[in-house]
Amino acid sequence: MASLRPSNAIVALYPGSLAAVYGLLAIFLVCIFFLKGGVGNALALCTFVASWALIGRESRAGTLPLPPLAPIAVVFLAVISARLALPPYGVETVPGSAIVRALLLVGLYGLAWYTYVRLPFQHILWMIAVAAFVCAAIAIVLYLPAPPDDFRLNFVGRASHPIMGAGAVACGFIAAVTLLSYGNISGRSRIVLVLMCAVMVSGIYLTRSRGPMLSLALSLVLTPLVLRFASWKVLLAGAFIAWGVVTAGVLLDGPIKAALCSFTELACRASLRHDVWRSSLDLIAAHPLWGSGYGFRFEGVPHAHNGYLGLALHYGLPVLFLFLGLLAVAFRTVGSLGNGCEKFFIVAMLIFANGFMGSDLSDPMRFFSTHYLFLWLPLFFALMSVSAQRSAQQPVAAAA
Repeated sequence: MASLRPSNAIVALYPGSLAAVYGLLAIFLVCIFFLKGGVGNALALCTFVASWALIGRESRAGTLPLPPLAPIAVVFLAVISARLALPPYGVETVPGSAIVRALLLVGLYGLAWYTYVRLPFQHILWMIAVAAFVCAAIAIVLYLPAPPDDFRLNFVGRASHPIMGAGAVACGFIAAVTLLSYGNISGRSRIVLVLMCAVMVSGIYLTRSRGPMLSLALSLVLTPLVLRFASWKVLLAGAFIAWGVVTAGVLLDGPIKAALCSFTELACRASLRHDVWRSSLDLIAAHPLWGSGYGFRFEGVPHAHNGYLGLALHYGLPVLFLFLGLLAVAFRTVGSLGNGCEKFFIVAMLIFANGFMGSDLSDPMRFFSTHYLFLWLPLFFALMSVSAQRSAQQPVAAAA
């Protein structure tokens, strides 16, 4: 696939674009792993705007195709934008202000496209893996001298929440595993990657976040199995299996605790999900078409702590079904790729993200956070993968 993408030809035509795309991806990763609050949001927004500006410039010059638009993605964006703009919102807010959430995803799509068609995919994986490794290493160094009272490791920056941070670092771990499995790398690089993996998995373990750990294990087990089949439906089934297993793990919290608590303290902590799931189902039944609003919160445990329940709770069942359709199209598209780095990484990440949504990520449409890296970025890579192969040569040939 690398020979069909325009990276090398474009670099010859636009030498400055290579430095620009490395810089944009690096800034995005810094915003995910090391920055927090307004500064990180502003820098991320700048990378999105700059990506679209460069896409527009090079598209007019005939050296870069415009990003492909899957019809399901356009419909999903239109419907979710309408839902975000209209009441009920769930909280007192400025009407229409939440449309920024949809615009941020549009911005990320531009960054994903510009990165995908410019850089060798292994370089993208290296950058993600290195950023996650550095984040985990810093967190472990800060953690060991004085662990917090709950003994849960907190990463730095936007990844500071143990659960969301574990999701981001898991993305780096899967990137490193992909390089070890499919990358054209030297023996020394393999040793470095193994050491990086050890640090990243240690950081994930120290967060004591069971959902991300189980999701990561399921991703690493299921991905090689489902890739043995040619059908994209099997790939999609792998994602649903991951979601189902993690969800079932919460539902069977009591028996699991009774069986495993004496062996590992990870099984002793209550999940605190049952009541909020029951309340979520009640509200979904009461407001199935339009939901309760993006800002709706429960008392006690405020979030649904399940991605599919959360989408239906906040936005209604039609949005949930559109998201499932978007996921199906992504798997169907990436299923057309040959086996290699891209296919393994994208499938593994989407399986992981579905497992993560089984107990933790309540709202995939929430504001800019680490799920932009472990859910939306691989999903966007999947949607644009085959289109990049088909359209890349035309503008390059025209420019030549």
